[in-house]
Amino acid sequence: NAGTLELNYFGRSASEDLSKKGASDGLTKLVKINGAGRFDFTGNFGDFDVQLTDGGTLVASSATLAGVSVAGDGDSVGRPTAVEITGVRTAADFSGIATDSAKLVITGNVNFATAGALPTAEGLVIQVVENTTLTIDAAKLDGVSVIGAGRVALTGLDSSADLSGLKHTGGTSIALTENTNLSNLDLGDVPFDLSIGDGATLTLS
Repeated sequence: NAGTLELNYFGRSASEDLSKKGASDGLTKLVKINGAGRFDFTGNFGDFDVQLTDGGTLVASSATLAGVSVAGDGDSVGRPTAVEITGVRTAADFSGIATDSAKLVITGNVNFATAGALPTAEGLVIQVVENTTLTIDAAKLDGVSVIGAGRVALTGLDSSADLSGLKHTGGTSIALTENTNLSNLDLGDVPFDLSIGDGATLTLS
């Protein structure tokens, strides 16, 4: 019968390759990271799900966390759980990151407009480092904070977009490829460059 394999981590770091542990079909596999504070993981979670206890923060690379499910233990009232995803150089699926907060550190020119998925954590911060560009659909930035000295290139922009979280200093590019009405869009204090493709019409109030 299928059972559960649970691995418990204590301390501040680990680097195990878990991809070959618990190879039995149907086995439920869980990594539990115990204790508040930062925990650095430089190994491979394989197909284990990850659970953080009250107040824990998991820090790992994009390659380590792509496709991995990470959640809190349900008892994080007043002591939220968090994940920091470092070294993001290509778009990947981070939709399984469902902790109280998450930080995505963009260190290359990354296109989330056509590939990948952002974390589903309630509080998401994207840091775009200097000399890099994040390309992303504007709708995906609803409720997201963007910081850093890098650049953001927005696609799919319309008047319903919420750009209030854009706090980065590297500038914003907006490319319109179809007829677009931005009459009700509030760009706030975000400096931007606007390009309008052939045959497209921009409507402003």
